[in-house]
Amino acid sequence: MILCVLVVFPAISWVFLKYGLEWRKEAVANLTPKADISALAVNSGAFITQDEVRNLFIGKTTLLDLTGQSESPRLIEINDQFQTSNTFQYVAFHQSNEARENSDIAPDNHLSMYDDEFENVKSYFKDADFVIIDTSGAVRQYYQGINEKVYNAIIEDLAVVIPRKKPKDIGIRKSDQ
Repeated sequence: MILCVLVVFPAISWVFLKYGLEWRKEAVANLTPKADISALAVNSGAFITQDEVRNLFIGKTTLLDLTGQSESPRLIEINDQFQTSNTFQYVAFHQSNEARENSDIAPDNHLSMYDDEFENVKSYFKDADFVIIDTSGAVRQYYQGINEKVYNAIIEDLAVVIPRKKPKDIGIRKSDQ
């Protein structure tokens, strides 16, 4: 029993920590910035201005939905999972007002546009269906497809990209009490 406590449990803990750290390092490497959202205003035509891009995306970690459809139950679950984060938002670009009006997630963050504008935006994002944009406006990842594998990848990547509040330092916490 003592051997188990002194050797086996620490060894198992070390294995889990090692693989968890390797997974996180790999995820961070895959989520390096790929583009800057500020160029969207230039490439979208008349759809969105530079100020609107800044107001919509800067300061928020964004899951951008470019499917042009109303959201699936799985997207609603993803939004519910991350909406408690003070920096997360779900934004969707649509070709019609119908999808916006039928939205269950953040209807104010659903932007409708003309077909040619939608195609310009889709091509700017490499014809992706979903895009993760960080708080500084950098595109971190593109996703193509609407299936469980894509949704799971989005969840894992959002967990890495969304900034977390760091706990106060011990010295600061003591002086606050």
